[in-house]
Amino acid sequence: MIQARTGYAAAMEYQGRIQKILSCVSRAVVRVTHGYNPNATSSQYLILPDASPVPLAGIHDLMLDVQPYFRVRAVQPSRDTTASTWRAITTASTMASVKRSSPITGIPDVGASTRRPTFTWALARG
Repeated sequence: MIQARTGYAAAMEYQGRIQKILSCVSRAVVRVTHGYNPNATSSQYLILPDASPVPLAGIHDLMLDVQPYFRVRAVQPSRDTTASTWRAITTASTMASVKRSSPITGIPDVGASTRRPTFTWALARG
């Protein structure tokens, strides 16, 4: 759970923390899909570039596909403060590793019909 002074700041801090984790295994940059929407009534999510799997660091034929969903909500101020804070929490997350389908050329084929996950992980909160 991440707390900040504004909803936007909470969303950007969430994105930054996911980016820090992802940077351990890839050079990819995540971003909030369609930009942060302060009036969203459902979860928003982060995507990888082109919403496609990205190569993992190192010499191997694995790529990573990850999509964390999150929600930003205002938290009522406590007795000690008058300002409300905002929280970003993970509501769901999916992650899969996929093999590159064209290892001879080294160019990943990220077409949905040719990818088969080598491992999949999902988390959902009620």
